[in-house]
Amino acid sequence: MREAARNEVRPLYDQRGEWTLTVTELVGFDLAQPGEQTRLAGPWVFHFRVP
Repeated sequence: MREAARNEVRPLYDQRGEWTLTVTELVGFDLAQPGEQTRLAGPWVFHFRVP
């Protein structure tokens, strides 16, 4: 199974250049109170370069 997961990501290894990652929402769960969620609305946009 680990090999299959690695194969799915492998094409991204050669994707160099400018990238943009957009996070639209973060969701956190409170382990002390099951069922409770904290939601933070985005978006957060990260720009980076892969050499």
